[in-house]
Amino acid sequence: MVAYGWAEQDPESGRFFVGMRLMAWGAMSSERFGFSRWIDPAPVGLAQRTADTAYLMVRVGDESVCVAQHEGAFPIKALTLKPGDRRPLGIGAGTLALLAFLPDDEIERILRDQAEQRARFAIDEPTLRASIAKAKRLGYAFNDVHVIPGLGPIADMTAVAVPICLANGRPFAAVAVVALSTRMAPPRRDNILASIKQEVAQIEAKLRGETKPVARPRSATETI
Repeated sequence: MVAYGWAEQDPESGRFFVGMRLMAWGAMSSERFGFSRWIDPAPVGLAQRTADTAYLMVRVGDESVCVAQHEGAFPIKALTLKPGDRRPLGIGAGTLALLAFLPDDEIERILRDQAEQRARFAIDEPTLRASIAKAKRLGYAFNDVHVIPGLGPIADMTAVAVPICLANGRPFAAVAVVALSTRMAPPRRDNILASIKQEVAQIEAKLRGETKPVARPRSATETI
């Protein structure tokens, strides 16, 4: 079951848990009853505060699955994904956050094994490698290249994403916010990133079993 992604084992405690593949199947069949239920407040709150579109991605093997999408109030929407959509790791900000913070040897294996799947997207390997290096340097994923062929000139969107990591430091999910590039320029980008990181800290604290809440910089209804 572990080999097929149906179960996962915590390397520290030895306990087994439901695998991400089963969780992703649940998300694809019904967002209402899927994996996003216990983690959904993060993209919901981010969409409310930023007025832009927030996504939750999870890793399933060498791919990512969108398990939640929440639209903000800004009239121009960045609807690049919908729940259930799958992409190779590295294609888009959310999946880049899942790839860039893995061990280097695993990154190399994924880049090699997923080359054929990535070929249908508008990003080549040198560009992806540069994006991985930039994410490692910044501590978050940044993408201003539209990965769907032909849409770059007409879809001026920018996204930022932060990985959600297990206690062992491995990313298993990521939260992303996508907006018009003009709305993602500094200093607003820094404010959005601060909000994402606060949400991620809340989630990671829950994963570690911590009950003390992490203070959020803004209320759920205050916009950035």
